[in-house]
Amino acid sequence: MNSDTANNVAIPPVFRYKPGSPKSWELDTECVNPPNPDGFNIFNVERTSLTEGTPAIVLASAAEVAEKVSGMELNLGQHTAEWILGHQHDIAIPTLWHKGFTLFPATRWRKLTGKLEGTLYVPGLYWEAKEWRLDFFTWLRFCVGKNTYVAWYNA
Repeated sequence: MNSDTANNVAIPPVFRYKPGSPKSWELDTECVNPPNPDGFNIFNVERTSLTEGTPAIVLASAAEVAEKVSGMELNLGQHTAEWILGHQHDIAIPTLWHKGFTLFPATRWRKLTGKLEGTLYVPGLYWEAKEWRLDFFTWLRFCVGKNTYVAWYNA
């Protein structure tokens, strides 16, 4: 588990949302340096399609997604997704974002039990019933649909 340290004491991140029971999940990866919310500008967040340019236009395999994101700086995680969710009425989130799912893969949770034990999940935002919602989506395990995007900060 990655975490920030202060005086060599690990400080676990604090999240409002968790994928499930603490006994069934562990934080695998956390964004090392999330953008400072004081200087955060939603228009510096880029959304990159995970299926654009793939032979299977509707779906991209886990291998195709892994190749697509391999050179990207995945610098936005759950802290950013929760901040956007909490400020959705205060900031102008582009309406283009209403289409599809926007993943924030700098935070990754690992499922510890059950059928998909060992699978990584990442937080993502999606638009439903005229508001933003946060959920957790499998990461690099299954195919992704044509409306799946990865968010990264381009400041």
